[in-house]
Amino acid sequence: MVIGSPAFGLEALLLGLGGKISSAYRGTIKLITVAAMIGLSLVGISMVITHIFSLGPSSLCFLLLILTLISGKAIPSKQKKKPKGRAERNEANTTDDKIRSILKRRGLENLAEEKEEDSPKD
Repeated sequence: MVIGSPAFGLEALLLGLGGKISSAYRGTIKLITVAAMIGLSLVGISMVITHIFSLGPSSLCFLLLILTLISGKAIPSKQKKKPKGRAERNEANTTDDKIRSILKRRGLENLAEEKEEDSPKD
């Protein structure tokens, strides 16, 4: 159980992040470390509980599964949420500015001005 604990931690991360581990943890070493820490804590907690209540090995496995599911539900609450609205608006403005600067560098400034006149104002 202890040797396979990183697998339980990785499963909890997959459950919690909806399978998008690569966007949250870019480094492989960081991912393995976090998965091992989560897995060791899950295995440790389940072993302590089964020892305290003198439960059998089958209940140890069942308790580990339940703790993995619970920790998977708790992981998304720890992740930072990015505001989406502002980033999209700023990105559209910078794209227009980039297009204008490219046209000016190529000597086609009048195309950028014509496009501004044709487009409706908000």
